Amino acid sequence: MGGTRRYEKNYVSSSGPLNRSQRQYTKEAIIKLLLLGPHDEEGIAEHFGLTKSVVKQLVKELIDSGRIICDKRKGGVLRLNNPLRKWWEKDP
Repeated sequence: MGGTRRYEKNYVSSSGPLNRSQRQYTKEAIIKLLLLGPHDEEGIAEHFGLTKSVVKQLVKELIDSGRIICDKRKGGVLRLNNPLRKWWEKDP
């Protein structure tokens, strides 16, 4: 019986390039991880099993879009951008 070839839509290969939907799923996964607390690029790459270059590129896109912030004072720790936070409130 000939079956159709199926592939996992949310699967991201650790070595190959990412297509548009994989990039979107991976960015959302990074944001969900950052909901749990601040992480750095190396920790994110280790958590998802991706190369550092892929994570670096995705993090750059998220920073450029304003969804996350890279805190250079704390050694490049990434955290979510809270657009509702007032300027007089303390950073978490």
